[in-house]
Amino acid sequence: MKSVACATLFFLCEPSAATLVETQIEAVDRLLETGKCIECQLKLADLRGLNLENADFQRAVLRDADMKNVILPSANFAAADLRRTELERTAMTSAVFRDAQMRGVDMEKSLLTNGDFTNADMRDADLNSTTADGSTFRNADLREAMFIRASLRDTIFVDVMARKVKFQRADITGANFTGARLTNSDMDRVQATGANFANAEMQNVSFASANLTHVNFSGADLSGAFFRRSRLVGANFTNARGLHNATFLGACGDHTTIISEGFDIKPCSDLDEAKQGSHQ
Repeated sequence: MKSVACATLFFLCEPSAATLVETQIEAVDRLLETGKCIECQLKLADLRGLNLENADFQRAVLRDADMKNVILPSANFAAADLRRTELERTAMTSAVFRDAQMRGVDMEKSLLTNGDFTNADMRDADLNSTTADGSTFRNADLREAMFIRASLRDTIFVDVMARKVKFQRADITGANFTGARLTNSDMDRVQATGANFANAEMQNVSFASANLTHVNFSGADLSGAFFRRSRLVGANFTNARGLHNATFLGACGDHTTIISEGFDIKPCSDLDEAKQGSHQ
């Protein structure tokens, strides 16, 4: 395995830290030579621009490391410590973060397509403007994480803990949130065509101006949810709970929208216009 970009280390090398620094330098040299850094200690390391395929960081300590702009396709960070690690603008397609400690990690504007974040602790993580299409976050802890303007098409969020998560303007088309706990999360202006929220806990979730075409809300708890000006064409609310405590102000749908009797969901204006045009 070969490195295209060399990694460097910068430390305040006090005498008491000399041994640690030497150990970290050896770890980076070994990484560049073999592609492996299993259980290595790289806390606070500067690894900017590292470029390795299939790099193995299993159980490595990379806490507070600077890894901006790295290119690590198919890297393995299983059970690694990535707390507060800087990973902005990285390219890590098909990377594995299963069981990793990632609280406060910064992955803004990164390419994370087809990644595996199963069981990862990602509380307070910054994933704004990331591309993580086809990834899985199954059982991950995402409390107060940020996915603003992220691309999350066909991504799996089954059984995640995701209270107070920010998804504003994200593309969650086809994403699966079955059984997710999303209380007090913000999904204003999301593009969510075909997303699945079956049996999810969605109390006080805001969907203002969201495109929820053909979204499945069956069995979900929507107490206090906010659907102002949301598009609900083909949405399915079968056995959804708390609907009488939700707000549908200005929301629209069509004849395929499935919702309890007593809810007056007006037809979407563009559908009316298309219907009128077909009769002219």
